[in-house]
Amino acid sequence: MPSLEKKKNCVMKCLILWCHYFRLKLGLGQTFNDVLVLGRRFSGPEAVAAGFVKSAVPTTDLIDTATQLAGQLLVQGPYKRESLQAMKQSVYQSIIDYVHQDSRMKSSL
Repeated sequence: MPSLEKKKNCVMKCLILWCHYFRLKLGLGQTFNDVLVLGRRFSGPEAVAAGFVKSAVPTTDLIDTATQLAGQLLVQGPYKRESLQAMKQSVYQSIIDYVHQDSRMKSSL
């Protein structure tokens, strides 16, 4: 079982990742401050406007919309795992670099 210290480190890394993710999505303006400092929650339309999600639908349409989107992915055929990994890495590289840098700094203490 992981020690309490290891659990705390894991939680801190997750928080750092989320902060960097939101900073990437929002920039450093008021919305980022609202999320980080105030813990602001967003409605579906607000999340679309902020750039967190591509679209928002009423809960009554959720299953139908998700099924339709999944069908569109199936038509495209399977993604090669390496291609998807490369796309995600290019989008989130700054977060990956930060986490690795932070880990190296802590291990040298």
